[in-house]
Amino acid sequence: KKTIKLIDDYIGASGENRYKLSNQGSDFLFRTNEVEQHLQISMKQIYTKELIKRREFNQAYNVARELLEDCLYQVQSIEAFMFRLKTNILNVDVGEYGKIIDEIFKTIEEQKEEYDIILDMIKECEEEFRRLGYYDKKVEGFKRVKELLECIIKEHDNVYLKRFEISDVYEE
Repeated sequence: KKTIKLIDDYIGASGENRYKLSNQGSDFLFRTNEVEQHLQISMKQIYTKELIKRREFNQAYNVARELLEDCLYQVQSIEAFMFRLKTNILNVDVGEYGKIIDEIFKTIEEQKEEYDIILDMIKECEEEFRRLGYYDKKVEGFKRVKELLECIIKEHDNVYLKRFEISDVYEE
């Protein structure tokens, strides 16, 4: 059995009871938030693919903007994890650290595969429009989505590179 304590209580400087998130509580919150975020991103990716199939590029662009925000939030979350790792290095178990990192970046790899599929769908649309002679009429909508997806993939690659930064921090 392993006892888990999510909240630490302590007495403040003026003698009042205080509460703070324990290290275990912080890990639990990070993992719970990560799962919820992963599900939201997966749903938005599915929705974006469906909108592209329906050739609703303006709506696909709006959802892709949310995906970019989610990607930037992932970077912030990973940086927060790195900061926590730096400040609590003595409290981090090597096996637990490895498991957390593997889970985070497995999810990121899955997301990357979906982004690549979405970008391929956009490229197929572009080829179809060129072939059918609709390119000039449709170019604005799907071009915006394509550019945004390329930006998301670039940011997502930056998220993946954080894995090496985290490993460097842990090794320090």
